[in-house]
Amino acid sequence: MMLVIPLLAGQEVGVAGIAWVLAKAALLVVATVVFGRVVVPSLLAVVAGTRRRELFLLAVLGLGASITWLATLAGLSLALGAFMAGVALADSDYGYQALAGRAAAA
Repeated sequence: MMLVIPLLAGQEVGVAGIAWVLAKAALLVVATVVFGRVVVPSLLAVVAGTRRRELFLLAVLGLGASITWLATLAGLSLALGAFMAGVALADSDYGYQALAGRAAAA
């Protein structure tokens, strides 16, 4: 629904424009899922191994902000980028620790 908001606002958007936005969103979803399953768990394992709460919190915030920023660069909304960042972080083994804001033992 968030991708078709320009249509609901009454802006003239052609079929090619809708297809382009949907393609970018699909690419972002695939990239985020792959990133969340390959890179994020190993990165958070290294950061959690330091057993420093501040560093773990900074890593989680940095990952979330980075994914959200990449979504805005692709022309998608901040809300969709933040959602995809949450998906990437929640999909890792450290999702509950990220929600609690603390690092667990590696």
